[in-house]
Amino acid sequence: MIFLIDFENVKSAGLDGIDRLSEEDTVYIFYTNSHQSLSFDAHRAIIASEAKIVYFAAANGHPNALDFQLASFTGYLVARSEDKRIFIISEDKGFGVIWHFWESASVEGLSIYCCPTITKALSRIRHPAGDTAAQLPFEEQPAEPMQPAEPMQPAEPVQSEEIAADEAADDDTTAESAGDAARKAESTDTSQQNKGGTDAYRTLLNTVKKMLSGTITAKKCDRVLDVLGEAKDKQQFYTGMTKMFGMEQGLAAYKILRTEYTGLKRLSENL
Repeated sequence: MIFLIDFENVKSAGLDGIDRLSEEDTVYIFYTNSHQSLSFDAHRAIIASEAKIVYFAAANGHPNALDFQLASFTGYLVARSEDKRIFIISEDKGFGVIWHFWESASVEGLSIYCCPTITKALSRIRHPAGDTAAQLPFEEQPAEPMQPAEPMQPAEPVQSEEIAADEAADDDTTAESAGDAARKAESTDTSQQNKGGTDAYRTLLNTVKKMLSGTITAKKCDRVLDVLGEAKDKQQFYTGMTKMFGMEQGLAAYKILRTEYTGLKRLSENL
């Protein structure tokens, strides 16, 4: 997930929950010279967080300068980022227009919301059917949809440095258990098929079931194979898992499978 912090508005209180984020999350903190003091609690939480933290010293001197820069950067992220779950952390109701605009633009996979704290944002992810305040920015009703001239096409995604590094390592070394499963499946006689699927499919499914035992029920592991088959890279696999199973369960399963991702992906391509 991506968090854009309007520090001028929410100050240290808006960072509540930052220590609960994972290494897959990114936090952009926009601040000005007149608002750059952190509380000790916020400082400790930032240090404890596994998320990637990026600071933007917003150019000042004009009314709403930070807001304009944050809004502009939001559009950049919509086009460039693979993860399209974006939260603007602010109590400034003006940011509601950003939500209305992108809601009407119909960008595939995009969800963008305004929340006063990171904790509120996490609640929105984990309880999508919760209260209206968590679903709509500032309890406003959506405006009449605008009709864009043509469908908006996001540019090529930018991967996080850590995931890119993981994938580079995976190119050299395939995790042993997934690699063994792949070699076993590839040597299977294709004539041994039935309505339950190929031996390769059953091998992959059983591998995933064993790895995720106690995390995701065996009955739901076929959904993991769906996500694996659709993912083009590890970043998309992470995004798909958290969307399919929710933030907590999806992230836990992803962390178990990510070291085996290349072997599992190769096996899925042989189905």
